[in-house]
Amino acid sequence: MNMNFTKQDLDVLFEAVEVWEKEDKGPGIMGHILGGMLGDKSPEAAAKFESEVKARQDKADRERQQRKERGVMLRAKLITLRDQEMASQFVDSING
Repeated sequence: MNMNFTKQDLDVLFEAVEVWEKEDKGPGIMGHILGGMLGDKSPEAAAKFESEVKARQDKADRERQQRKERGVMLRAKLITLRDQEMASQFVDSING
């Protein structure tokens, strides 16, 4: 079994890293809907809920930034592998 990546393998991995990097795990619209429902009931509950939503959003933002940084490094490594594979194929074609 050949364990080397093909150009197509590397392209798929590159695309997967881009999707992973952009993944959003923030509280989203549901947080705002629930906050609106709680806001009418109790100002204290609404304030607590908003604080929790903000904390979750901040955590999601930090995780998104980390994925972005890791994604840049992973894509750089994939590009290096792809370039090495292309260079290897070129050398092989010259050497016949």
